[in-house]
Amino acid sequence: RTNLPISMPCSSTATSDIDPFVAPDGSRLFFASIRPVEGVERKDLNLWMVERVDDRWGEPVYLGDGVNSERDELYPSVTADGVLYFGSDRPGGHGGWDIYRAAPDESGAYPVAENLGVPVNSAAWEFNPTIAPDGSQLLFTALNRPGGAGAGDIYLSRTTDSGWSEPEPL
Repeated sequence: RTNLPISMPCSSTATSDIDPFVAPDGSRLFFASIRPVEGVERKDLNLWMVERVDDRWGEPVYLGDGVNSERDELYPSVTADGVLYFGSDRPGGHGGWDIYRAAPDESGAYPVAENLGVPVNSAAWEFNPTIAPDGSQLLFTALNRPGGAGAGDIYLSRTTDSGWSEPEPL
């Protein structure tokens, strides 16, 4: 458990900040926001991060165009080694929303995001990923995915030698 300060200098009063996720070691906070990027107003949600140093949060850092697109990016989740998972409705996916991941480079930046592909993503909507700290299990929400019990279901997929396992509805 991480003791977060009551007020954070990175909090925004002029924009909407949503979907907070604290890294497993408590050193970073990832979130989605419609904050301006380099002074340019945005209508889509983008992913941001702040680092915690000496019990204080730093300034928000835009995660860059390798992660963010002209569409929405939401619900970040991060492994212990910093691999970022999130949902996006960007073009080129398998359905209306898909799950993506981005691994940090040596500097800690996220240069490119990749679609997790099949079997995690399908023609249905997959979003709101939560990755285990060791990256071995992925929970996510899917809407109207075949095999589910209703409109929205939670699924579990595990890493295998050949990639992700076929997701199982919980």
